[in-house]
Amino acid sequence: MKFDDERQIFQLGEHVQLGTAELRPFSFKIRGMVTNGCYKTYSDHYCIMLRQQEQIAVGTCIITMSQPPPRDIFSASGFSLEIIRNYEDIRHAAKLIAFKLKIDKPLYLHLALSDLEEETIVNVIKALLKS
Repeated sequence: MKFDDERQIFQLGEHVQLGTAELRPFSFKIRGMVTNGCYKTYSDHYCIMLRQQEQIAVGTCIITMSQPPPRDIFSASGFSLEIIRNYEDIRHAAKLIAFKLKIDKPLYLHLALSDLEEETIVNVIKALLKS
């Protein structure tokens, strides 16, 4: 699947210039709700975008993790977050995803989901690891 402009598809705004890229789409269900997403590994960052039709929680951020990584997601240091579009739970969700995926470069993360509860995010991580 080729997109001329990922920003148009997910209405991400002008903050991050993603350019034209071949994205890897995937789809899975969370609590019976279809979740569509795509991801791409670039030389200097990762990009993950997820969307559900019944989206309530919409947040966008860029997260980096120190190397060596923090021991857990509750560490006072080890994570650097730049919030682009805030939603109350985006910080916890981003830390959990970054930690479980063991990122080693910045992660651009856009989530448009029904909620950002830990159970939902764990299901997202499982789907990401399968794809």
